[in-house]
Amino acid sequence: MIRPFDLRDIPLVRRLAGHGVALDSRAALTETHRPLRDAMLAYLIAGRGAPTFVLRLRQPDVALHAFGQLRMCPGRHQAQLVTQAVLPGGHEPLVWPRMLDALTAEAGRCGAHAVLAEISDTGPAFEALRQADFVVYTRQEIWRLKSPVGKPAEEWLRPERPDDRWHVRQLIANTVPRLIQEVEAADPTGLGLVWAGKAGLLAYAHIHRGPRGYWMQLYLHPQAEDAARSLIEQTIARFPPTTGTAFYCCVRRHQEWLTRPLIELGFEPLGSQAVMVRHTTVREAHSRRQLVPAREKGLEATLPVSQARSLQPRERKDLANPNNG
Repeated sequence: MIRPFDLRDIPLVRRLAGHGVALDSRAALTETHRPLRDAMLAYLIAGRGAPTFVLRLRQPDVALHAFGQLRMCPGRHQAQLVTQAVLPGGHEPLVWPRMLDALTAEAGRCGAHAVLAEISDTGPAFEALRQADFVVYTRQEIWRLKSPVGKPAEEWLRPERPDDRWHVRQLIANTVPRLIQEVEAADPTGLGLVWAGKAGLLAYAHIHRGPRGYWMQLYLHPQAEDAARSLIEQTIARFPPTTGTAFYCCVRRHQEWLTRPLIELGFEPLGSQAVMVRHTTVREAHSRRQLVPAREKGLEATLPVSQARSLQPRERKDLANPNNG
């Protein structure tokens, strides 16, 4: 039987907390992992903590105990699996599919269209997710800064403003493959730094700050890739790691060119992961036609704003002299 967490499950969650598998890398590396606290917050205060489900199942020869947690992604119709814990004993194949089904159903009830999970692509957890209808959308590598970085020679980045949000969404639409855009939406939480010139938004660094460190996701216009090292230096200078904290950079498969500047700046790879997704809704197999009022006959067709374009000669000057922006 799988049901929502309540107060009688406190001993079970406390006992299993040390056996959990992390499915949210950002939270696992930058936050303080306290499954019982998150379960209690979600139980007592709507919208806080991590909704938690508990499995208690007795079979003739074994008693199965487990719990799973997820969180809703603010501003997006997505949910992120946080952790799943099963008492070791070789019974994981019996538990994982049932728990993943329950968590996906809860995410759908909360309005999520998709559920995300991040896991090493070797091991039983990866196979369990695949068997539960999760599919690999992309892969990512996590890098950690292992040595201090000097003060940058130039300062192009500035804090993100509310009027930058549309431009950030367009930069992501123009630089992230279309399939991955379904799970790579602009994150309204955390802190953002932008590099804006006359050519528009050239770079966006999203920073999540937690008690244990910083997590950076970097988006660059294709014409600004040569500036990647300087942009990473500037970001670290604004959010320098201290004793007890670390600085991480997440690099998705389509951003492998970031590997070189990260190595030059003293980052080390922590490992590769699969970003897996399960949809809670079914797509329509056909498109709906819509009648256009006659008064709109004069409208001319235009290219979608999300289509990438090359910089014009005047715009290329912004890259040569970024301080103009």
